[in-house]
Order: sequence, then structure tokens, then C-alpha cells
Amino acid sequence: MKAFSAPIWALAWRPPRVRRRRLPSSVSSGPTPVPPGLPEVPPWHHAVASGAKRTSRRVVAGEPDPHAAAVSRSDALIQLGRWAQAEALLRPVLATRPDHPTALADLAWILRNTGRQDEAYEVARRLVAVEPDWPTALTGLSDLLCQRNEPAEAEPYARRVVQLDPENSAGWLALATVLGKLGAEHGEEALHAAREAVRHGPEWPRAHSVLSMTEFNHGDLDRAERSMARALALDPDHVAYHNALGMIQLERGGLDEALGTFQRAAALSPDATSIANIFRLLESHGVPEPFVELYTRLRTAVGDPGTVDPTDPHTIDHRLHYVDRLWERGARDTAWTLLEAVHRDNPEQESALTGYAYYALRLGRAAEALSAARTAVRVAPDSAEARQLLDEATRAVEDLPTG
Repeated sequence: MKAFSAPIWALAWRPPRVRRRRLPSSVSSGPTPVPPGLPEVPPWHHAVASGAKRTSRRVVAGEPDPHAAAVSRSDALIQLGRWAQAEALLRPVLATRPDHPTALADLAWILRNTGRQDEAYEVARRLVAVEPDWPTALTGLSDLLCQRNEPAEAEPYARRVVQLDPENSAGWLALATVLGKLGAEHGEEALHAAREAVRHGPEWPRAHSVLSMTEFNHGDLDRAERSMARALALDPDHVAYHNALGMIQLERGGLDEALGTFQRAAALSPDATSIANIFRLLESHGVPEPFVELYTRLRTAVGDPGTVDPTDPHTIDHRLHYVDRLWERGARDTAWTLLEAVHRDNPEQESALTGYAYYALRLGRAAEALSAARTAVRVAPDSAEARQLLDEATRAVEDLPTG
């Protein structure tokens, strides 16, 4: 089974907000990174899965490789996740031949998977210097640059892969990842790249998972759910995919389905790290009523694995987004309960205040809306949205019947 320990994607990756207010200032913009809670490890050495050419032209065209047996044994160990043994075989190869492309690619993969990101990046750069037109090298460097939050630097490498090999699923996936990190203005191209990754690698679960996240980013929850379900059909024990599917179902309003998905994820990986990710997903949504029993049971079993910071701007934005979705579905009592919690936790934060004022007006709570709008104007005097809400709330209070 596979688990993940990265920050949960629902909190770090902000989905498109429903436009609940009338002013352009209410719509957030900026880069939308690929969710870090999903496994972002590229298949640098999985030729069948990625469509990448496993061996560089230099190795093929050159003399018989005296290190082939050691590299082959190392690759077999990598497939088993025996990183230290694989690295021990590769180091002597690279000491003798520092520009051995396949050994460099595998060493970068090992370093990446053992948390040595900076070393992996340096090795990946060496590999591209040795083999500037090898898709495996370019894909690996692009991925590591994305991990360093340098998508603009990664973009030319990802584009070069699909230029060299238009049927390379890993290259299309690298490009989709880069474009997703570059921002919403690249959304259509990112969606195209993710679809190409699936078209050229339909047996590859990660391609379906990234397509799912790209579709989610476009607000197409039905397609996102189907794509993530296909990823799970190909890799049923992948805990990250279960959690991502549960998140999509939660956003779509399928609470019973999401509950079942999270229960399966917890059963697959009942460790504190994996369960902490479920906690964070649920807490970011205010722990909807159907999940209270599961949430309580898991917390009792593993203790407190750490909770979401309710004052973090990403958490605020995500919870307000979920309020929007609840309101759209007619679950106004639940939406208001969550909104009250956001307001209580963030009494001086502009988005929390304007969100509270907006929905208080919708519910006829004019006095509460006026108080929140006044505070919003005080903390953000240049906010046109806050001033508009203050005007609306003032008129609503004036229209209240007297005595």
C-alpha cells in the first residue's frame, strides 16, 4: 500500500472559488499548484508505465557497457524500494564513469525518494548536461524544478520532452504539472496535457490522478471523480488516491460516498500520518455531521496528530469555498454553522468578515452583517467589497421595522 506524508492537497491547492460576491475583488487569482498531497514522484525509470525511453542514445550507440550488470541490479532493487542497496551499487559506477546516463537517472530517483531533494536536483542537472535530448533526463529535471517551486524554469524542459517524443506520457504529465503550477491562465493547456498523458499511458494510475486534479481545478467535479476512480481501479491500495477521491466526493456533496472512501483509506493505512491527512480534510470542511463518528473514532485510536490552523489564509479560503458549495446545494444551516466558526476564529480577517457579512445579509441577519462589514472596512479600508457590503448592511438595518 502507498501512503503520503506531504501537506494535504485540499489545503495547499485552492480550487476555483464560486463567485459569491459581485465585485471583481472577490475573485482570487494566482498560481494553482498541483496538489502536493498526491504522489508527485515521476516514473523516471518506468519505461512501460511512462512511455519514456529507458536507455539513453549514448549507452545504445557506444561500446558495450561494462557497468550494465550493476545498473541492472540497482534498477531491480529500486523497483523493490531498497534504496540504500541500490545506491551502493551505483556509487562505484559513477566514480568510474561520472557521466553514465542511466546511473545518474537512477541515482537522482533514489535521492528524490529518500528526501535528499537538493542532491537529486544537482544530479538531475548533471544528467541533462550529459544527455540534453533524453526525455528521461528532461522529465526528471522538470519535476524537481517544480518541487522547488520553480515552474517557469521547468517549463522549457517539459515542453522539450513532448517535442522530442509526442507519445511520451511522462512528458505530457510533466507539462501538465508545470502548467498547473504556472496559474489559471494555463488551465486549458494543462487540461490538454493531462488528457494526452492519459491517452499515451492509459495503464498508468498517476496520469489519471493528475487528470482528475486538473479537471477539479476546472470545476468539473463529475469528470474529476471518474478520473480518480479510474486511478484507483488501476491501483486500489493507493491511500492518496482514496483520500483525493473522498475530497472530490465531499466537494460534490456526496457525503455518504465520501465517508465510505475515507473509511477504506483509514483501513488501508491505519497509521497516524495517513489518518492525520483525513483529519485535515475533514477539519478544513468543519467536520460535517455524517463524519463526526468516524472522526471521533479515528482520533481516539491514534490521538491528536495535529490539526488544521484555522487562521491560515489557505484554510480560510478553502472553508469559505466550501460554504459557497453548501449554500448552492441548499444546506444553509450547515453553511452558516461553518461560516460562524470561520468568523469566530478570524475576527479581524478581511475575507472571513466579508464572507460573514455577505451571508448574514442573505439570511436576514442585518445587524450581524453590519457589525462584520464595519470591522471589515476598519481592517481593510481600501476594500471596495467591504464598503459595498457596509452600504448594503446599513440600508438593511435602516429598513428594519422599529418598535
